[in-house]
Amino acid sequence: MRATDHHRQPPGDEPATARSPLRLRAVLSVIALVWAGAAAVLFVFLGRRGEGESALFWGLAVVCVVIIVVAAIDLVVIARRARM
Repeated sequence: MRATDHHRQPPGDEPATARSPLRLRAVLSVIALVWAGAAAVLFVFLGRRGEGESALFWGLAVVCVVIIVVAAIDLVVIARRARM
């Protein structure tokens, strides 16, 4: 792909001033950060209690941390693209 291809007008009848989905992605990433953070804290608390299925709670806490990392990386990518 040539450098000038990036700025070409797309074919078809798409609007020339299409709205970027970056704001929606940012909102969804922030929501994911908040919910996954709260869930991770809850699962760590339940896992530390050591009752019954504590291994399950620790596993769910790890899944929440992975979601937090992915959402944070997405926010960094969104911020870089918004500045371009």
